[in-house]
Amino acid sequence: MTGDATAEQGTGALEIATRSGAVTVWARPIARPEVLSGPAEIQADGVVRAGFSGRVEIACPEGTDVIIGSSSGRIECHGRLGRVAVTGRSGRISIEDARAVDVRSTSGRVTIGRCGETCRVAVVSGTVEIGSAGSIDVTVASGRLEVAAVGDVLVRSGSGRVVLGLARSGSVDVSTQSGRVTVFVPAEVEPAMHLVSRSGRVQSDVPPGSDGRLAIESSSGSIKVSRA
Repeated sequence: MTGDATAEQGTGALEIATRSGAVTVWARPIARPEVLSGPAEIQADGVVRAGFSGRVEIACPEGTDVIIGSSSGRIECHGRLGRVAVTGRSGRISIEDARAVDVRSTSGRVTIGRCGETCRVAVVSGTVEIGSAGSIDVTVASGRLEVAAVGDVLVRSGSGRVVLGLARSGSVDVSTQSGRVTVFVPAEVEPAMHLVSRSGRVQSDVPPGSDGRLAIESSSGSIKVSRA
């Protein structure tokens, strides 16, 4: 394997697989993907053959679809990418800017800066932080979810805190077993609301209306809806 290998031709998708070790992807205004450092080689079909361990850095054209699989180790994606799909067991996952995101992780922190379309995340244990997304579909068995700005929402949480900032009216559906749920609604939005907690306080500073739908159900835990 070589640290400066370059694919024979450009590709619309990049697939990276490693057993352990850090993976860093840089989206840049270049014509084809290339290995910047680490024990890896890019095949002509866009598949990256990486070593079992060690840090690997890859540069690819902006807008490239990226698929990354790793058992353990930190994963970072910088720059504007297309669809980013990541599967990992443990370790921190960070995606700066992508058209769409699909992340599956057993444990660790997931940080996503911007997702233009749908952001799907499933974490058994850990923290999920999302800057902005067109819509989210998130499952967190145990841990914290924080989203600064989002449209449509589907969230399933076992235990832990959920904080959502709505960017517009839309469809919001949150189901949690325990933990606090806080939703911030824009000033001009008055959604139809269905707020239920079997053993917990329910509080809303927002009058109900018909601007989309806000449904939150919790077995035990407080629910709060406030103005942004």
